[in-house]
Amino acid sequence: MEHQTSVADEIVYEVECRVAPDAVADFGAWLPGHVRQVMRSPGFLHAETLRPAEPAADGSTLRINRYRVATRAAIDHYLEQMAPALRADGAERFGERVVYVRRVLASASTCLPGAGARTRCANCAARLYGHYCAQCGQHAHESARSLGTLLHDAWHVFTHIDGRFWQTLRRLAFSPGHLTREYFAERRARYIPPFRLYIVISLIFFGLASLTSLFESEALVQVDASSDAPAVSVNDNAAPAAGGTPGNANPLDRASADASYCDRSQIQPAWLDHLIGPGVRAACAKARQDGGRSLAHAVGSNIPKMMFVFLPLMAGVMLLLYWSPRRYYVEHLVFYLHVHAALFLLSTLVIVLGIIGNLLPRLGSMGGFAGVAALGYATWYLWRAMRVYYGNGRALTFLKACLIFAAYVISLSLTLVGTAVVSLLSA
Repeated sequence: MEHQTSVADEIVYEVECRVAPDAVADFGAWLPGHVRQVMRSPGFLHAETLRPAEPAADGSTLRINRYRVATRAAIDHYLEQMAPALRADGAERFGERVVYVRRVLASASTCLPGAGARTRCANCAARLYGHYCAQCGQHAHESARSLGTLLHDAWHVFTHIDGRFWQTLRRLAFSPGHLTREYFAERRARYIPPFRLYIVISLIFFGLASLTSLFESEALVQVDASSDAPAVSVNDNAAPAAGGTPGNANPLDRASADASYCDRSQIQPAWLDHLIGPGVRAACAKARQDGGRSLAHAVGSNIPKMMFVFLPLMAGVMLLLYWSPRRYYVEHLVFYLHVHAALFLLSTLVIVLGIIGNLLPRLGSMGGFAGVAALGYATWYLWRAMRVYYGNGRALTFLKACLIFAAYVISLSLTLVGTAVVSLLSA
């Protein structure tokens, strides 16, 4: 049977850190990673960082790291194996600007919990050491039984997400490559995860683009039912129907002519026509009847899905360009999730400025100027993000960025063709 450590058996290892005013910012950024390293030591169960409610009189900042450890042997192992290197790192970074006082505390008596206090998580039954369960993350308090408690929970969640969201957006927009570097440096808690960030920003961009008729506009895709220009290669030797051209035929004759036109369409080579020809001809007839609206709608709905094919392709290209030193494929994928999230954020801003320009005639040129500026910034952003994360020199990064641009055009063209075919078959 697995031994269950009781609270009375546990040891508390406490480190009091008195930080000089000029080291507070650097120390605050360094401390969470340091605590995570300490928690990797066997037997360390829980960690929390405390600060005094009142500021110190000498202007210094006090932080207390408190660790709950299973046994005294686990403390001894940490002090012998891990502590020397971690202490040397802190001393090298901060010198005498941070003064440490360390102590090991053992339980002197058993304290009973207050009335109604929980000692175990109601969700997973793990032992509680603070306000949140260390096993599943659920808050220790009971479910809201009053409107005030419910609103308090909602406000807490909103302000927590809001702060992290805006910090992530600021870094994403103005610090190319920073989020990817922070993610693989194990500093993830202060930012929104890359895939979630990409999903949220892409939903905002494609949703706004759809509302502004970016994909459903007839200016983007317009199939002119009165035109004789073929949508695909055809063998059209038939003469126009008697009584006039399709342009002045009545609607019934015109619909019949559209159907006949699409039925005569052939795709080369023959095996491809056999594979997708029937679907293409059916979509052709529908598109000529509704002026291409169904096709435009299908393309607009499939482009976001296409990006889930395009991004892995580009990550594969980066794997070839950055083969030494060896990097994992997922590193390149996370890099492109961040880059494309930034591009979607920039495109969203361009759309908003275009809407403002349309509403205010005096600012009519704002949309065009914003588009040119966004293109220049996006080009610099990709180069800078590659340089920051991968660490190559300026010239080598520029060369690789040119290769990436060429691969970008080719991969985007292939995925757009695939999107067009899928949209045509599903229209």
